[in-house]
Amino acid sequence: MKKKYSLKQNNVFNDVLKKGKKNHSEFFLLSKSRHQNNYGHIRIGISIPKKFGNAVFRNKQKRQIKNIIDSFFIDIKDKNVDLIILAKKPFFSLSFIEKQTILEKKVKEFIINGTRT
Repeated sequence: MKKKYSLKQNNVFNDVLKKGKKNHSEFFLLSKSRHQNNYGHIRIGISIPKKFGNAVFRNKQKRQIKNIIDSFFIDIKDKNVDLIILAKKPFFSLSFIEKQTILEKKVKEFIINGTRT
């Protein structure tokens, strides 16, 4: 995932979490909202709370999520939304293949179709 597609500003990150549409799942929370400025592409933020592990563990999980998103990024890249992925504890116990299957399915349904699953 290129740097221009990442969502790093704290105020925008918090706005998306507070005001955006949400999709709760057993494994993560997805939240999306339209860009305030028209960027023409998706911006993605990933959050893993400190209570789930040390920095090494959290960074490994973020790298895995970014790697998974890269595999289907072409399908969602042109959407004009901000997306936040907030991982929950059961997500970390899954294998990489299971993470990939679940995350791809949920994100595509939420971004492309706008459905809640």
